[in-house]
Amino acid sequence: MIRADTPAKEALDEANKIKKKFDESVKKMAQYKSYLEVLELPVTPIPEIEEFETKFTTRQRIWEIRQQFEDNKKRWYYENFKEQEAQEIVAYVKERETELVKTKVKFRDVKDEVLESAISEVKSVSKYSALIAALGNKSMQDKHWVKVWGLVEGQPSTLLNFTFYQLL
Repeated sequence: MIRADTPAKEALDEANKIKKKFDESVKKMAQYKSYLEVLELPVTPIPEIEEFETKFTTRQRIWEIRQQFEDNKKRWYYENFKEQEAQEIVAYVKERETELVKTKVKFRDVKDEVLESAISEVKSVSKYSALIAALGNKSMQDKHWVKVWGLVEGQPSTLLNFTFYQLL
């Protein structure tokens, strides 16, 4: 079992190995079903395979979100803020949050630490969405940035090159 504290890249690598083996099993099952049809024998459905595929696909998607979000968060927080598209950041965060909440509702009967961890990661940025949108306004001029830096009691090395993390 891949734990919630497993690095996303490592979890995805492991999930891809499992997926490859599962896909091979599905191919063998399809071949078996075709043999049954040729012999005019009834095909017996195996609901466990469909259930596994649904759960596995969902779990793999959660790990993909965590990996992508981790990479994006580093960029959003530590690269030059003025060169980033704030509206795209806000939209991306909202999309991921919505997707994860829908997933949680879909599997509400199951306590899933990986899903909870992913939701927490997204919410750690989501809580700043209004601030990101406001500071990312393309109409911001240097005089506005001087006021912002005064409010956060910081001194930017330059008004042209700073990170969102510095503003926090």
